[in-house]
Amino acid sequence: MLNSKDREPGASSHDPGSTTVPPPTDEPKEPRLTTTVSAEDLRDFVENAVEGLHSSDANGIILWANQAELDLYGYSSADYLGRP
Repeated sequence: MLNSKDREPGASSHDPGSTTVPPPTDEPKEPRLTTTVSAEDLRDFVENAVEGLHSSDANGIILWANQAELDLYGYSSADYLGRP
């Protein structure tokens, strides 16, 4: 292994064959928040969002829109869905 005076200026002293593992700590880890959301709760959230949201296909045809988007553009669901 090269010592510090044999290295080029700015070169790293890391030996690619070695691995540094941090020592264990006694500090408690932050608790991980885990939440399960049902499909019904997610659907309710999206449908009642205050932001206008829609889904479209690869051709840009609107397949679904929430009420906020319908209100924003002044359309009924029947008049808005299926439009590009």
